[in-house]
Amino acid sequence: MTQQLTHAQGLAARAQPIEPILASDLLAYLRQTHEIAPLAIAAEQDARIVQACQQLEIEISDAELQAAGDAYRIQHRLTSVPQIIAWLERQRITLEDWSEGIRRQLLTQKLQEFLFSEAVDNYYLQNRKQYDRVALSQIVVATLGLAETLYQMLAKAPETFCALSLQYSTLKDAHKNGGFMGVCFRAELQAEFIAAISDVDPGKIVSPITTATGYHILKIEHCLPTQLSPTLRTQIMHTLLQSWLAA
Repeated sequence: MTQQLTHAQGLAARAQPIEPILASDLLAYLRQTHEIAPLAIAAEQDARIVQACQQLEIEISDAELQAAGDAYRIQHRLTSVPQIIAWLERQRITLEDWSEGIRRQLLTQKLQEFLFSEAVDNYYLQNRKQYDRVALSQIVVATLGLAETLYQMLAKAPETFCALSLQYSTLKDAHKNGGFMGVCFRAELQAEFIAAISDVDPGKIVSPITTATGYHILKIEHCLPTQLSPTLRTQIMHTLLQSWLAA
């Protein structure tokens, strides 16, 4: 190990500084690592948003842009000119790039409000259940046989869920949280999970679910009905906008 460290340190000492890559180099890297598709889709959607705002004459005023910029700086603790300059250098962007990014975020917010603010209530009523929050725990194992055995054990003694998770689950953090997944909206869960827990009461154990990562046994800890809050209204408008962009 010591020889390897010494060798690595020697290589680092002899290494020449690497010049910042060109845009063409970055594009080539994204293609080679197969990461270009999601970024291309995001860029296409961004262009469609800008185009729609132009057609609908949706604009961002200087005062709105200044307020959003100030809020961003406070949130990220960019309270002095040297801090802002250093942050821009780390991000490899200019002040104009940063300002344009904030402007486009504001355009996105205004567009989704313009298109979908009046549709939120009806959408919420039709899809209310998926916006309920659920607290879930899970055990993940590699074989269906073991999953079925654990399910039978839990059906008789659900209070042993945490102990069995600690003993059998392949989840990386199972030893820390006993399989507890936290609280989330139903709509945020995997499709297989949503279907499996749709009619299951709190405290019940869900029979094994197969996904690409293994065999899952779920326990519904709590169901928490939600209210149509301002935050949820914004989230629903964002969901509707994403569906519109994908159409």
